[in-house]
Amino acid sequence: MDARKGLHGLIIGMLILGTASAATYEPGGLYSTDGDALYIIDKNNGAATAIGIHYYNTERIGGLAFDRNGILYGLETGSVPAIYTIDTTDGTATHVADLDLDYVFEGGLYFNEDDGKLYGVDVSNFFGVATFTYDISTGETEKLPEDGYSRDLNGLTWDGQTLYAIDGDSNTFGTVDLMMGAYTPIGDPGFNVGAVGGLATDPATNDIFAVLYDGGLFTIDKSTGLATFVGPLDTQWGLAFAPDPPVLDIQIDGQQGPITVPSTQSVVMTIHLDPRLELGTTMDWWIVADKSWGNKFSWVWPGKWILGRKRAIVYPLIQINSYTIHTGAIPVGTWRIEFAVDSPDNIYQGTYSDLIRVTSN
Repeated sequence: MDARKGLHGLIIGMLILGTASAATYEPGGLYSTDGDALYIIDKNNGAATAIGIHYYNTERIGGLAFDRNGILYGLETGSVPAIYTIDTTDGTATHVADLDLDYVFEGGLYFNEDDGKLYGVDVSNFFGVATFTYDISTGETEKLPEDGYSRDLNGLTWDGQTLYAIDGDSNTFGTVDLMMGAYTPIGDPGFNVGAVGGLATDPATNDIFAVLYDGGLFTIDKSTGLATFVGPLDTQWGLAFAPDPPVLDIQIDGQQGPITVPSTQSVVMTIHLDPRLELGTTMDWWIVADKSWGNKFSWVWPGKWILGRKRAIVYPLIQINSYTIHTGAIPVGTWRIEFAVDSPDNIYQGTYSDLIRVTSN
C-alpha cells in the first residue's frame, strides 16, 4: 500500500478528534479562496474578510468543500493535484494526500456524506468532462467516464437532490451526474463564467451562490441558470458554506456544569435540542452517564436507566425546549453525562453532542 494513503486516514482522524469539542468555523458562514488565501464572505453584499494564506509552495487551491463535521477540504490544482484540509481560523493548508490524476484545471469540490467521498473537477484533456472522486476512508481516486464534450467545469455544489457545476466552455450553469460524471447545461448565467469560479449552497435557504470570473458574488436560479448580482468579489477559486449543525444541551437544575451536589439532594436533569437544518432527520439518540471508574449507564426510552452504553431511541430530530429525563438524587461519584445524536445505525459516534460533569458527595 502507498504509505501516503496509509497516513491520510490518521491525519483525518486527528482532525476529526480535534474539532469534536467545539466548532472553529462560523456556522452557516460562506468561505472562499483566491487560490492563495482563505476569506469569509458576507453573503448579503460580497464583502470579503481575509483569514490567512494557505502556506504551501505548489499550485493553487482551486476548490473548497465542508463535511458535516466542519472540516474544510481544499483541492490543489495543477500537475500534482492533491487534497488538503484548510484551517478556518488562519487559512493554513495541511496536505492529506496526492491524487492519482495527471492534471486538474481550476477545480471544484463537493463532499458526499452518503458515500464519504469528495467529488471534484476538472480533470480535462480538452475532449470531455472529467469528474473524479476521492475516498476519504481508503485514499483511492477514481476518474468517472467522460461524455465526449469539451468542458471546463468549475465549482461543484449539492442542494440535497442535485449536483450542480458551471462550465466555462459553454458559459452555462448545469448539472453533473453523480454516477457517470456527465454535465448537462441548464442555461447561461448572463455573466462570463470564465476559467475559474465557485459554487456553494446556503444551508439556511438552499439557494445557490456563485463566484464568477467576471468578478462578483451571485445567486443562481436553479431552473434557468440565470445569475443575479449580489456584490463585487475577487476570490474566484473556490466557495463553500460551513455547516450549521444541531445544538444540544444537557443541564442539571438549569446549570451546564461542572457542578457539585449532595448525594441526598434531588435534582432535575433536562435535555434541550435545536435541530436547525437537521430538523426531521432520523438519528440515533444517546444519553449516557459515565462514572469516573468506568461504569456506564444509559437512559433509554420511555424513561429508565440501564447498565452499559445503549441507544436511547432512533427518531427524527425535533425542537426540544426542555425535556426532563431524571428527577431525584445522583449516586455518589464523579459523573460525565452526555447527550448525543448521530447516524441511525445503533453504533455510537457522538457526531453532535453536549456533556455535563457532576460530582455527587
